[in-house]
Amino acid sequence: MLDLTRFIQNEPAIVPVLDGWGQFGGRKIYQPKLENGWYKFTLGDEAVLERKATQLEIYKTLNTKKFYRVYALGTEGIPCNFDIFHKQGWGESVIVNFLNLTTFQIAKIVYWEDKRFYFYESETRTEPFVRRAQEKFRDNGYLSEVQGTTPELRYYFILCNLQRDSARFAEDLGRFTISSDERDKRINAYKRGFRS
Repeated sequence: MLDLTRFIQNEPAIVPVLDGWGQFGGRKIYQPKLENGWYKFTLGDEAVLERKATQLEIYKTLNTKKFYRVYALGTEGIPCNFDIFHKQGWGESVIVNFLNLTTFQIAKIVYWEDKRFYFYESETRTEPFVRRAQEKFRDNGYLSEVQGTTPELRYYFILCNLQRDSARFAEDLGRFTISSDERDKRINAYKRGFRS
């Protein structure tokens, strides 16, 4: 039997809205004109937008959820523990919405009911081997010189280097006076070289 009582009572809700929609309590909320972010709604027979959520409201909402730890890589998260992600059916990297941390920072993220990951907060304590890996990365060193690294950190280190090298490659290529077709052709060939 369908329970319609939840549509009768007004309930406050903090909801992430991304690409014009969010979800709370199994209910999809469409707000196509809203910019991406966290919002406070009152849910009843209609979803009424109150305002943008405060940091405290977001924190209180996410504080009740199970979180996962990932290494930040742009808008992606590389799990600190592959096994936990594989048991959930997730891959070696996930898109994390609202993530804005620098490399070698660890983010806590939550998996929301809309099947998307959201940034929760940064990890305040960094393991010594992660700090040493960051130093090696900054100095163009080798991770093999750092004891205590995990397979996840080694994978992350490789991705960081590939990202840095591709940025340097694109910058070097931009110094030449060549057609945009030729530049795009060379960049695509470079990218394909890493997929094989």
